[in-house]
Amino acid sequence: MVTNEGAEYAATLVDVDPFADVAILDVEGEEFPIANLGDSDMIRIGQTVIAVGNTLSEFRNTVTKGVISGINRRVTAGDSTNAEVIEEAIQTDAAINPGNSGGPLINLLGAVVGINTAVSFEGQAIGFAIPINEAKRAVADVREFGRIVRPWLGVRYVLVQPQEKTDQNFQYEVGAQIVAGDQPGEGAIIAGSPAALAGLKENDIIISVDGAALSQDTALAELISAYRPGDSVTLSILRDGAKEDVQVELAEYGESE
Repeated sequence: MVTNEGAEYAATLVDVDPFADVAILDVEGEEFPIANLGDSDMIRIGQTVIAVGNTLSEFRNTVTKGVISGINRRVTAGDSTNAEVIEEAIQTDAAINPGNSGGPLINLLGAVVGINTAVSFEGQAIGFAIPINEAKRAVADVREFGRIVRPWLGVRYVLVQPQEKTDQNFQYEVGAQIVAGDQPGEGAIIAGSPAALAGLKENDIIISVDGAALSQDTALAELISAYRPGDSVTLSILRDGAKEDVQVELAEYGESE
């Protein structure tokens, strides 16, 4: 770690969040300034924010200003060889460039509401940040368990909307259809996962978790993340045009892979 004054400190990697572009580091030294962490659940579209980062990994402490353009975005960050999906991302038009990743997204009260993480090369003035509440949860896990703990279902899915008249009868806005990945070996259901043990199948469409419906703003991953490993949840699914309820006991990510 390098401070604004140029002092360098060694850091040890504690853990990496498996579902967000966040790592927890243990930095040597004491009495560092502490940033005020805000509540990302309280941000609103149109709110003014400030992004700070090392633009292009060269221009340290670059500051840009913009507004919150969207919330709860599902973003694929990276490139074709190294990409990851980030759920619940904050979209902003504050200029975020390569090298900004890891910098804070700050509201006008000086509280950190996000961590800059990605920029879209397909559009102009579109950047994304991880909600700070995700990072706060990761820190709390490390303090309690010594690692980041995440519940895991074990499916690959795409978001779908009702297409047929029979689907409309179930009155769902968005469903998570379980599908295989594009690459060899990327099955729809991960072997040994909670989904596999519960009997979920490819092409099942998950429409709610414990009665909470999926929507454009509330994806499956967001609903699952509200639980802890070992919790039992009821998934309402559509299978071959019929609605069913399936009980699933969530596991800790990494335990049953």
